[in-house]
Amino acid sequence: MKSTSCKKFGQGEFAFRSHGGPRKGAGRRVEAPRAMVSHRKREVINGREPVHATVRLMEGLPSLRRMRVLGVLKGAFAAGCDRLGFRLVQWSVQSNHIHMLVEAEDNEALSRGMQGLQVRIAKALTVGVKVVVAQG
Repeated sequence: MKSTSCKKFGQGEFAFRSHGGPRKGAGRRVEAPRAMVSHRKREVINGREPVHATVRLMEGLPSLRRMRVLGVLKGAFAAGCDRLGFRLVQWSVQSNHIHMLVEAEDNEALSRGMQGLQVRIAKALTVGVKVVVAQG
């Protein structure tokens, strides 16, 4: 006669977690790493008062205050300073952002003018940064 020993295993318990709850990294961030843009609607522009605008660059780019980069920026400002109801009045170049005083006939002119100016700046910096990095 053959003798076999067979252990009887009972079913183990498995704790189910419901959705949500305290998990590492869960939930909304309490504080952003830097100030974000407000998503409220801009007040209506009447065209007689200048508007302060700031353009911030991505991290990792060289300083905008280098002479060659500054020269490239001046060219972009000159090309896009007075177009279709949008006018760049004053500007100040910092190491990683640009402050501008602009005038616009209305909100749409401000929006289109800033978009156009930013495209000019981005294209100029793309070429200008390559030149600066290549030449040291």
